Parts: sequence; structure tokens; C-alpha cells
Amino acid sequence: MKSLVLWGAGRAGGARPRQGKGATVLAWATAWPQLPLIDGRSFAEEVSWKGESLGWCAEAFFLRSGRSSRYVALLETFRRLLEVEAPDEVEAVGLAADETLLLRRCCTALGILFHGPPAPAVRSPSSFRLRRAGEAAASLLSAVRPRGPIAATGAPVLLLLDEEPKLPRPGPDAGAPPPPLRADVGRYSRWGVFSELRGARAGFRRQWRQLAACPGLQDLFRHRGVGFADLGQRDLAELMLIELPRAVRRFEQVAATLRALAPSLVLLAAGDRAAQGACRAGGVPFAFFRGFREPAAPAPDQGVAPGVVG
Repeated sequence: MKSLVLWGAGRAGGARPRQGKGATVLAWATAWPQLPLIDGRSFAEEVSWKGESLGWCAEAFFLRSGRSSRYVALLETFRRLLEVEAPDEVEAVGLAADETLLLRRCCTALGILFHGPPAPAVRSPSSFRLRRAGEAAASLLSAVRPRGPIAATGAPVLLLLDEEPKLPRPGPDAGAPPPPLRADVGRYSRWGVFSELRGARAGFRRQWRQLAACPGLQDLFRHRGVGFADLGQRDLAELMLIELPRAVRRFEQVAATLRALAPSLVLLAAGDRAAQGACRAGGVPFAFFRGFREPAAPAPDQGVAPGVVG
């Protein structure tokens, strides 16, 4: 009996016994940060900020914009075509350079003769250095740009969202709690955030160089026995040098806002993982925000219905 295992949680060590018994183990997208990388430690364990793992940033990046997700889809498509058609030889005409390279590797893995152009040169991750420099400059400037006076502290609730949602109207009861405070996290950023972000960028750059030379990286960028770590290097560079500093900037801006306003509760979007980490690090309770609804119009013989969060 053929067994297929979709491995999407925890370290890969638990998957190896299943694979040893003949099962096919497929690492699900969210498992990438949990796979062993350096001395048995995963990406999620290696990359953190102030005690908060940044593995979630890798998950979001590869699911949203990583080229590696496309490479996995291409490898799966090529593999299925070759297995169904079972050709003795394959010719590639008019395919993109990366598609040709992956098809060639699929054919090699299956022992099929491949006819096509020579393997193209893989672009170096340094090819996006201008974008990286621009992103770094924008991040550092946003960390120190003055945004106006700081609001009074002691707010009962702080709403940390870039968008300004429609808030419920306060009821007629004079003793009702005030509505949540809209907070622009960039307003409370000062040189402290600039310094933290600069240090984070230098640290992630060192880790990127270490990971790029790590032998374990080959296994992380592999699908159905075909590796594409050379093509995935650009994704790794973008993740380490752009996405992770962006997450740290959000973390530090939120942390600065919490210090300035000292809220008793923070309402967050469920996907704002950097802000969640800042709240945990600062010991500030938070709840997930799912939108406000206007209170229902009261019936003639009833009081005003309270606003509902959720």
C-alpha cells in the first residue's frame, strides 16, 4: 500500500521513520521554517528578534511572493507529465530559462534524455541590490521621521492598525468607556528604533551569508528529488535582507508606541505577527480585531444596544 504524508508541523525528524517505511513525505509550505538547517536547528530557531521567532515571516513570504513556490509548482507539473507520458527523450523549445533548467533536472532524475539549450547562468542575489538599498533607506527614514506630538498616555485601549476602521458610536451613558484610540505607530518612532533597525540589518546580513553557505540549505530547496537551491538563493536573500528587517521595523515601532501610550489592551489584526511579538515582549495584553459593527438601532421600548467587536 502506497502511503503519502503531508508534513506541515514540527521538525522533520518525526517524518523520517515514515519515510523509512516507504511513505512519500511531502513538506507542506508552512513546514519550511521548521525543517533542520544548521546543527539540527531550524530557520525558525535560528532567526529571531528579542526572543520572538521570525519563522512566521518566512511562511508569509514564500506563500505570498516567493519564487520558490512557483518552482515547486513547476517541478510537480513536469514530474507528473513525465510520469504519465513516460517519454524516452524530451525536447524543450521556447521555455523560460528557469523552466528549462528545472525540466532538465526532472529528466535527469528520471533517467530521461533531454534535448534543449545549455543550462542558463543563475542570476546572483546581488542583482536586486538597488531595491535592497532603497528599501533600507526608506525603512531607516520612516524610523526617524517626526510625526507630530505624542498623545497622552494611559489610554484604556489602543488600536494598532494602519487603516482606520469605523468605530462604534459611544452610547449616551456618561460612564461608558471611551472608544479605542487610533494609533499611527510611525508617530512614536525615534532614534531608538533607527538604532535597533540598523543593528538588525547587520545581524541578518551576517546570518544570510552563513545560511547561503550552509549545506542543509540544499534540502530546504528540494522537491521530488530535484534541488533548486541555486534558484532559491534570491528568495533567501530577499527574505533575510528585506522581509525580516521590515518585520523588525514594525516590531520596534509598535514597541515604541506601547511605551509611549501604556495601554491596558491592544486590538490587533490577526495577521500582524510583528505587533503580536512586540506586545508579548512588552507584557501588554492583546486581542484580535475583526472589525467593528455599528450598534443596532434600539427598539422604542429598549435601551441603546452596545457596540460589538468581532
